[in-house]
Amino acid sequence: MFDVLFLLGVALMAVKLVVVLLNKLIGWDIALAGGAFLWNFGPLILMVVSGIGAGILQEKYKKD
Repeated sequence: MFDVLFLLGVALMAVKLVVVLLNKLIGWDIALAGGAFLWNFGPLILMVVSGIGAGILQEKYKKD
């Protein structure tokens, strides 16, 4: 589950970077739905939370 959240964060970041590059380089005016907070901090929050969660589960179920 945490891997899926991490990949979702990576996908959101990739979409944002592509849209920003298209807006800057080609001159398109593509607006991202959901507001700036979602697109600026959403991927970061998803990746950090999933990394912490995966680390906790790894330590909990670590085999000796």
